[in-house]
Formats: sequence, structure tokens, C-alpha cells
Amino acid sequence: MSPAKCSGRIISLLAACVLVVGSSNAKTRVRFRSVSGTLVTVPVYINDQGPFDFLVDTGTNTTLIDADLAAELELKPVGRELLATLTGSEIVSRYSSNSVTLGSESVRGLAVLAQEMEEVHAIDPRIRGVLGLDFLLGFAFFLDYGHQQIELYDPSEAPDLPAGTRVPIQLVRARILISTATEASTGGSWHLALDSGISKVAVFENRIKHSKDSSGGTPAPIRVLTNLSGLSTRIVTVRDLAIANLPLRDVAVVVLPTNPGIQRGIEDGLLPTAFFRYILVNAKQGYVIFELEQSSTLQQRPNP
Repeated sequence: MSPAKCSGRIISLLAACVLVVGSSNAKTRVRFRSVSGTLVTVPVYINDQGPFDFLVDTGTNTTLIDADLAAELELKPVGRELLATLTGSEIVSRYSSNSVTLGSESVRGLAVLAQEMEEVHAIDPRIRGVLGLDFLLGFAFFLDYGHQQIELYDPSEAPDLPAGTRVPIQLVRARILISTATEASTGGSWHLALDSGISKVAVFENRIKHSKDSSGGTPAPIRVLTNLSGLSTRIVTVRDLAIANLPLRDVAVVVLPTNPGIQRGIEDGLLPTAFFRYILVNAKQGYVIFELEQSSTLQQRPNP
């Protein structure tokens, strides 16, 4: 799971509103529940049992299940696997499910990893798992925050949203990468993994040109927690960041410790879905369509 708390508060997850609604050809449309105004949970069935509240996390490539729930469902482990996060790693049990279902859509034989979710339960004890990209990438998915719902589409029948900005993406090792431009990058651009589990841009320290706050001030301290453990880091302000043709200014960026095992040479950091009022992700067709969120902390610069 992606970073979930900072400075005694929950980092905003999937926090936005939306002005448009997807088309009627959605395979399924499911209402979601917000936790603490930021986290988003959906009702998921495991092996036709449930529903159980699962977090939606596009920054996690594997669906996770609470170890207690795995025992309740009498799932049989089929192996062990290393689960790595930004703050550490551990060996966990792997199970093969008969089905994982959201709305009317199921993925059969999906492997799920089981672990204790103490950090997640401290936020909301009703949350029993995390729905990752191994489920979501079978569809084009539309996150509609104003109507608090997620829609799943056949990738060949996803709606074209004329009001949004269409941007090409790369799908590398189950990571959805979006290219951004910034002078704060060591190479002039960042390839950021789309992540619904964090409210701020997060960039690995070895990918940021200046170690001090680029605005000239003192970097703000922050505490980042994942479902494994926590770390202390800082927030810097990046003066300029551009997504496609949309330039932004004074963007708060969480500095992550350099981690070659997590980065794997393919990503420079994380781009939160909380940046967007809505977002349609069609990884099989290689694009996203979004509209930026407008807020006091995310301001769009006028085009020159």
C-alpha cells in the first residue's frame, strides 16, 4: 500500500469532485464509501462471500487481504511471497482465490497476499483488504469522485471524455507511468506512477535536483506510514510541474528515501489521483483522460 498518513493526519486518497459522468456502456458501476474524507473503499466479494470493504489503490500491483479475513474464509495458502513497500518488506502468505468480484465483474483465480493490517485498521477497522492493479488492469476504470462511484469498462468500449485531457501512459511491470516535466528533476522530467493511495506528489530523493526546498524555505517535516511501518521525511515545494500541456506551480512534493528495490529503474516517484477531478484509466489502450482538481494547494498556471 502507498503512504497513508502524515503529521498525525491521513494523507488524502482519491479526494476530488467531478463534473462529468461516464457513459451508459459501463460493464458495472459501484458506489464507494469515503473514510476520513479521503480514503475510498468499495464492496468486494471474495469467493462469492461478502461484501467486504476494500481500499482502491492503483499504486499497489497486488490485491491484499487481511490475514484474519483469509482465516475466516478458510483460504488455503499456496506459497509465500515478499511484500515490499516504501517503508520496509516482509514475507507473507499467498492464496489463490476462486473469484474476486466488484459489482457484476469478477476476476477468477486471482492471487491475493495476506497480511496484518494494523495501520489500516487504526483508520477504519471495517477495511478488510486492498484492491490492486492486478484486478483493475483487466478493465478500463473511471474514478468519479463527485458521484462517489467507480465504473469498469471493456477497454475497447471506454468512453471518450471530451472535456478532459488525454495523455499517453506507459505500463511497465504493472506500474502506470505518466511523464511530467519539471526543472526540479535531475533529467528534466519525472516518470511518476499513478497512485490513488497518496494525496501529494512523492519523488525519490535521488531524482530531485535540489535537496532543500526549491521555494527557498525550510522543508516541512512529515511522517509517512504504510501498512507495514513508517518513516520520517520532508515536503519540499516544486515551483513548476507540467502534466501534458497543463503547467502547475508551487506543488508540494514528499521526498522519499532512495530505494532501488522499489524504483527498479522504471519510476521516479508517485502521482496522486487526488490531483484530478476525475480520471479514466485505459492501460490496455495506453492512455488516461483526466481533468485537474482546482484547490488552494494545486493551482493551474495560465498558458504563456
